[in-house]
Amino acid sequence: MSRTFSDLLRSLPEEDKTLVRHIESVKKKINKRECAFAFNLVGLQENILPGYTNSNFARNGAALLKCRTGLQTGQKVV
Repeated sequence: MSRTFSDLLRSLPEEDKTLVRHIESVKKKINKRECAFAFNLVGLQENILPGYTNSNFARNGAALLKCRTGLQTGQKVV
């Protein structure tokens, strides 16, 4: 009979369970950030803006180009 993850987790002491849950939480946050990064990168590569972009900023072509260039090169844009 194979044991499930919850069976293994139940057999651990409380301190270890807390550690496992913390690791799961951190991994979830990392995964969420990686997905957001990939989404933004594709948008930059395809020259499209997501819906959350400030429309006043998007109307200023020079500022938008500077921001996109900075994001693509990894430079800080001020």
